[in-house]
Amino acid sequence: MKRVLIVDDDRDITEALGELLEDKFDVKLAFDGSEALQILLAGGVDAMVLDLMMPTSGETVMAELKARGIEIPVIFASSVTNLKERAQRCGAADFVAKPFDVESLEEKLARICAARALSAADAVRPMPPPPAWTASGDQAHAPPAAGE
Repeated sequence: MKRVLIVDDDRDITEALGELLEDKFDVKLAFDGSEALQILLAGGVDAMVLDLMMPTSGETVMAELKARGIEIPVIFASSVTNLKERAQRCGAADFVAKPFDVESLEEKLARICAARALSAADAVRPMPPPPAWTASGDQAHAPPAAGE
């Protein structure tokens, strides 16, 4: 089961969303950006739903993730009018406007978690040897040995 971090300073929204998503995801909750960063630094999170308007803003959290080299797909959740532009500017994978449809959010989370799993599988796949070494055992195309 994919682990999703939900970050919102509105405790009621965070807890309710956690309960709605817990059937499909392993849900972790954070109530501010600083707490979210601590959870992310510990690792094991596959995606994050991040509120923009918090004491430590979603944009600040995104900048800190980038500065620390932490790559995680993020869905911005907010009621701001320019949500799409802000999500694109910060590099969020997607966005949902509040109030949002939980089914739509579930679909977006499933999509970005699946995409992340595919890219992780590609990253660990070993590279094949160069074709010159595998073609009929002929090493005539092999690079010259040192000193030749």
